Amino acid sequence: MKNVPRMIFLMSPVAATAAGCPAGHITLPGNDGINLMAACPDTGTNLGQISTECGDSERCAPDAACTAGIHSIRIGTGGRMELTARPYSTPTIHVSTELGECHANLAPGHATGTINIQLNDNVYHAVSNLHRCLMTNAAGAASAPTPTVRTVNWTARSGDIAIGGISHCATTSGNLGKTAATLNISEVATNNIYCWCRMVKPAPTAWTFGAAFTHADTCGASCVQTCAKNFTENATFRGALFNNFLP
Repeated sequence: MKNVPRMIFLMSPVAATAAGCPAGHITLPGNDGINLMAACPDTGTNLGQISTECGDSERCAPDAACTAGIHSIRIGTGGRMELTARPYSTPTIHVSTELGECHANLAPGHATGTINIQLNDNVYHAVSNLHRCLMTNAAGAASAPTPTVRTVNWTARSGDIAIGGISHCATTSGNLGKTAATLNISEVATNNIYCWCRMVKPAPTAWTFGAAFTHADTCGASCVQTCAKNFTENATFRGALFNNFLP
């Protein structure tokens, strides 16, 4: 018979702080291949690298696979309580095993499919899909290689963050710093003279105005390079992207 680590549950009676990302941060998906050190200023917790244990549809802390080798505790049909090697909330459930200590993080309120705990007249629930917060800095150093003309995709870096973006020409006008959720694109190609840019990696943003061109052909050829150039040289442009992440 396989030995199963003996578990002891403890809990610290402290006011809860829900895990999450404050404004100006990107919530990164689990398996996006980005390995950056990052911290949330509202907690000061260094969340480290994203775990390779995370699936494409998950959002999680970097060490969702606890060092004790216990990834989660099954609560019932379809319900699991994820464990981490470090606590990302207070209070947290401390799961002590013969192989080490894990943590089940808590958020305020009642939730189905997980453990709900009443503490000091307050109810908390064990949370899954923890967030990893990555701080953006529009005023920081940025760089971008020059894309090939008449392409759509552009890449850049903001500090250590790898950026991936797309470009498009439309009839929607604007000025630097303006954003739009959607663009008006004419079936008459010659009318699409306004260049717009958006970030798609590591998180999607609204469209951000890049430049106005006299001719649509010039826009089609140069818009992608305009996006990369604006990202490198203009903090207002970067700020418009970083402050308009899509939900």
